[in-house]
Amino acid sequence: MIIIPFKSVGSLLFSDTREDIRKKLNENFTSGVKGKDNYKDYYDYFKKSELFVYYDEKGNINAFEYFKPNPVFNNVNLLETRYRDVVSLFLSFDPELTINYDEFTSVKYGIGVNTIDDPDEENAVPQSVVIFKKGYFDPLDFT
Repeated sequence: MIIIPFKSVGSLLFSDTREDIRKKLNENFTSGVKGKDNYKDYYDYFKKSELFVYYDEKGNINAFEYFKPNPVFNNVNLLETRYRDVVSLFLSFDPELTINYDEFTSVKYGIGVNTIDDPDEENAVPQSVVIFKKGYFDPLDFT
């Protein structure tokens, strides 16, 4: 699934409604809420696709989080590429990349990647990729 930042991941569009996403994926899902007091994400989890779709309180899409090797950015399958190589790729595109120990976020491209492996190990791989809308991480402090 090709990522077009802030627009789509494959056929899933940021402009889609919650019902549009459910129809497009046409599979069983579980709904829930993640977050705390002032910050909540409503979600549908599509087990077969290993995909979370996060929504705001009005049902607008905030983000897509993939756990299967589907999302492709700049001709690179982000979940099938070594974590250190994905970090290097994003550093070459986004000098303002925010890197924490086992994750990074590119606000410029609306993409974040994390690993559950030791990121310093040569063969560490990403666990998930989140593709988010403009402004989604604005209220969060990455420092």
